[in-house]
Amino acid sequence: MLFIDNDGAFFERPPPEPLAGMRRQLEGVGHFSRGLVGKLRSLDLAALAAAMGDERPGRPLLPASVLSGVMLRKTEVLSIVDALLAKRPDAGLDID
Repeated sequence: MLFIDNDGAFFERPPPEPLAGMRRQLEGVGHFSRGLVGKLRSLDLAALAAAMGDERPGRPLLPASVLSGVMLRKTEVLSIVDALLAKRPDAGLDID
């Protein structure tokens, strides 16, 4: 599943209704890409900040509160993946 919304992933507080809808959609997914899950598991705040870069030297492009929000949503996605694997260990992850 791919969502494209220029900067929609970088709201400090995304609108709750669309976010809840996306969560419901993810909860209905039966398989997740092994590569995607691995990348999500390895992503930390420092790596995210580095990937986003600086607006100018010494000034991050995105505030810490926005980056923290992205990390919270990452944790939510992984909780959905882990719940699927706990419920259906035979489901596994699709191999890239």
